[in-house]
Amino acid sequence: MDAKEIVVALGKGVASTVPYAGGLIAELLGVRLPDFQMKRLRRFIAELADDLERLKAKIDLEYVRREEFIHILQKTLRGVAENYEKEKLDALRAVLVNSCIIRQADEELKEYLVTIALGLGTLHLRVIKILGDPGDFYVKKGLKDYRDEMALGGSIIESLRACLPDVPDDYIRSVWNDLYTRNLVNTEARVLGAMISGKGSRALEGRLSDLGKQLYAYTSGP
Repeated sequence: MDAKEIVVALGKGVASTVPYAGGLIAELLGVRLPDFQMKRLRRFIAELADDLERLKAKIDLEYVRREEFIHILQKTLRGVAENYEKEKLDALRAVLVNSCIIRQADEELKEYLVTIALGLGTLHLRVIKILGDPGDFYVKKGLKDYRDEMALGGSIIESLRACLPDVPDDYIRSVWNDLYTRNLVNTEARVLGAMISGKGSRALEGRLSDLGKQLYAYTSGP
């Protein structure tokens, strides 16, 4: 099997190809990698194969045979080799799986979303995840929420602080500013501390831009 055939096989959800993927990964990337990076890539492809097997009825088989998808796969695998944080790897796997099954987005947008995901840090992706569904995040983390109360005097930074208790405010502001610069959120960092009518998850709703919403959809599980 050559590099293109392994992509097609994964697109069909053939998990049995995974044990033989080591040399093919190197061929696809055009580089020799240290053992620890190759082990990470094998694990990533094994998880990817499981995802694609589960979702094989939704896979766009024509798309995964095309050169555009192979280019996205190459970029993603290079990112996997260079990153070790689980949240980042989960996001990259979700982007790749969603690229296989979502037909509405064109190839250029898919590649752009991969590029954005690769360029963001783990904390950036965590904030995107929070903003994608603040109410659900508050529930899953067991955080005190005020969405059903007539609570006044909240702020975006206060709500984010509850979601990221171990992250200093300066870091949160810096990450938010990065996201605003990339047009992923629609509110400037300078107003994070401004008093607003909502508190808790309500203060975080509607903060993603259209591009941010697309990135959230692509970095979340299909």
